[in-house]
Amino acid sequence: DQLSIVVGLAVDYDKESRLYRVSYEVVDLSGTNKEAAIQSKIITSSGETLFEAGRNAKKKEADRLFLGSAQVLILSLDLVRERGVLDVIEWFLRDAECRESMCVAISQEKTAEEILISSENMSGMMSAILREIIMEDNEVTSSAPHVELFQIYNDLNTPVHCVAIPALRRVKANDSDVTELNGSAILHHDKYMGMLPPELGKYLLILQNEFKSGLITVAMPDKPEDLATLEVFDQKAKIDFKRDGDQLAFDIKTMTIAAVMENKSYVNLMERDQVAYLEDVAERHIEEKIRELVYRSQHEYKTDIVKFGEIIYKRDKKYWDEIGERWDEIFPTVQVNVTSTVEIRNVGFIK
Repeated sequence: DQLSIVVGLAVDYDKESRLYRVSYEVVDLSGTNKEAAIQSKIITSSGETLFEAGRNAKKKEADRLFLGSAQVLILSLDLVRERGVLDVIEWFLRDAECRESMCVAISQEKTAEEILISSENMSGMMSAILREIIMEDNEVTSSAPHVELFQIYNDLNTPVHCVAIPALRRVKANDSDVTELNGSAILHHDKYMGMLPPELGKYLLILQNEFKSGLITVAMPDKPEDLATLEVFDQKAKIDFKRDGDQLAFDIKTMTIAAVMENKSYVNLMERDQVAYLEDVAERHIEEKIRELVYRSQHEYKTDIVKFGEIIYKRDKKYWDEIGERWDEIFPTVQVNVTSTVEIRNVGFIK
């Protein structure tokens, strides 16, 4: 059989017609040469189920669609709000062709298809570009976690039943639209709870020990317009819990090794005591951001995205069996203590 190779998919849902609309980015080998980048085309189809939509695509394409090379799956925010993600994720996991490691993201545009359509001045396959944007983020900016099909299914079936899925949007750049990563969608029990902004996403990665590289910009307490940017080379976090009767408390300790990459503050990096002061400022900044992340998790998202519950489950299963069913009620009441240590090993001397 002749096959049309699918490299990416976008799934939308029309609440009025109750139809799924699936867009497939398909490799277009017609007219390609050795010098030109491989191009792609978009095929769309609709159906009451995802499987039906997939079969209906055959009406528009001479060759059968092959999903085994699909790299990215984009879901519309309307779909996530209306129906969650598990039904879609489970179907792709059941399909014999689809990879369990397919990268997943949420579209912040009106439709998921808009994210899959490449700009006029962009060549190559959009799905491959999107996958690189998502997968390489925690090695450069660390603003959102990347998750794959199997991870979403696993996370929504863990004791805390939650997952953070990267979100994408279109922005203007040099008179054209480009796609950028813009935080994470938070889901709890397969229900959309809100968007985690990218500036807090890095601290979620820190607590999950998935922060590989990135920047932390801090302002001087007495002069907020004075900034210093640190590049993080190593980051570790440790979370422990203790209980006193019915009261739970979590102790978070982080260790950051960094270098000063830009200094627009009054701090004199030639003086050791000034470097120590900058370390202290950075420590307070990290502690404040982690507290903000936990507070918003408890009171805005009402979702244990830091996964404190999993720590209890893994370390004290007997205690978890006592409180697990009430964890959604207990989580907003837990106390959190944060202690951060920052070590600056390079200040980038210029003289």
